[in-house]
Amino acid sequence: MKTTATVLGIAAASILSTASSAVAQSAEPVRIAVIDSTDGDFLTYTLGGVLKEAGINVEYVRVDYTALVPALETGDIDVVAAFWDTAGWHTLMDSVEAGAVVNFGTSGVRIKEGWWYPDYMTEVCPGLPDWTALQNEACVKALSTVETEPRGRYVDAPADWETDGQRRMDALQLNFEAISSGSPVTMVATVKGAVDNEEPILGWGFVPHWYFEQVPGGFVEFGEHDDACYEDAAWGPNPDATYDCGYSAGWLWKIGSKSFSDRDPKAARLVHLFQMQTAAVSNATGEVDVEGRDIEAVAQEWIETNRSMWSAWMN
Repeated sequence: MKTTATVLGIAAASILSTASSAVAQSAEPVRIAVIDSTDGDFLTYTLGGVLKEAGINVEYVRVDYTALVPALETGDIDVVAAFWDTAGWHTLMDSVEAGAVVNFGTSGVRIKEGWWYPDYMTEVCPGLPDWTALQNEACVKALSTVETEPRGRYVDAPADWETDGQRRMDALQLNFEAISSGSPVTMVATVKGAVDNEEPILGWGFVPHWYFEQVPGGFVEFGEHDDACYEDAAWGPNPDATYDCGYSAGWLWKIGSKSFSDRDPKAARLVHLFQMQTAAVSNATGEVDVEGRDIEAVAQEWIETNRSMWSAWMN
């Protein structure tokens, strides 16, 4: 998922690279956001590569995930190839309703995220995947560290992912402390290190991702999810708190600025038609994060392999 990056300023953007193509390119570039998260950025570079194949000039701009919608509204970027409907969705919908941002539809990539644990944790915290298993004192003690004692440690995602982990723990009156990771790589490394040694671990997990799909494990279940849990304290097990619920599953969406859609209908049409396989994203995260391959090279490989697919979008 998303990660910490340099926040895009209104005055200037951090341009990472500019497209070059043998095809005559459009004069004004399409500026696509890069968020320094392998899953989302694989979609970014793949979409950008397809646009280049169509002779469209492309620039990649690094943006903090929480700044994506404001950056679209101000016209500092044109397109976001991966927007999670589980993070910042209400902000996006407000902007879409105001006419500043266009929703180009899903990328075809399904997502699931939440509190992940390896299978052996069912012995440490009997009752998992039910969230009430985390109320057990022995479970909390097993997950506590020098940093969090007497609370249990929860390895959270980077702070700007807005998982609201600590808010949920407090609402559910769980004796845990959410420790934000510096990056997705360090988060997965922390979880993997514990799993390799069969140590107690509970942390943020998400799919598509090579690790969380490869290692036997599961997501904590909080019961039925409803948006009302974020606003109505009466909803959920704690009548005095909001956020006493779990996470919804959903999709990765493509969004863009209204000014871009009006300015470049050819590019906007390709963004609308762009689709990706969930499995391809999962495989890409492994190629980049495990094998150490360049993410743009992996994206280009997908473009070459699926030429017949995206060529049809240009007709």
